[in-house]
Amino acid sequence: MLQEKSKDYAKAHPVLAKWFVQIALGMVLLPFVLVILWLAPLALDKSTAITVTGLTIVVFANVIWFGAVYLTKHGFRFRR
Repeated sequence: MLQEKSKDYAKAHPVLAKWFVQIALGMVLLPFVLVILWLAPLALDKSTAITVTGLTIVVFANVIWFGAVYLTKHGFRFRR
């Protein structure tokens, strides 16, 4: 829920200001994640590959979220 009736979503809800950075980080990191997800079943047994796949997805999501918070806090701006 937005606290303010404002068109400036970044002021009304700070999470909405980070989606540009999250998309950019996701696009940069996605090839590395896909390689890990592709190689895990080939190199590991089934249960270990499932664990590695799950952990990779969780780490990918956390890196995107906390990376976006870090980059926006330290001056990254997406120019529209």
